[in-house]
Amino acid sequence: MRDIEDALSGRDIIIADVTSARSLTQALKVEIEKLVGGKNVQFRAVVDPDVIGGVRVDIPGKRFDGTIRRKLTLLKSKQL
Repeated sequence: MRDIEDALSGRDIIIADVTSARSLTQALKVEIEKLVGGKNVQFRAVVDPDVIGGVRVDIPGKRFDGTIRRKLTLLKSKQL
């Protein structure tokens, strides 16, 4: 499946796995499209309340993690 997604990204079709605490709004989809830089972004969205807030975007070869959960984990590790 990753090979297919990599081939699609070479044709400017990006499959973005997006995890967020709430459903994606149209405005957030537009911002994610700008972030990944693809002409045609296809979303596979998962709602996971454990992320608390923010979003995590996985595309072939990259991960953008802007979740509150990750930020709290980083903050906790700096205090140890």
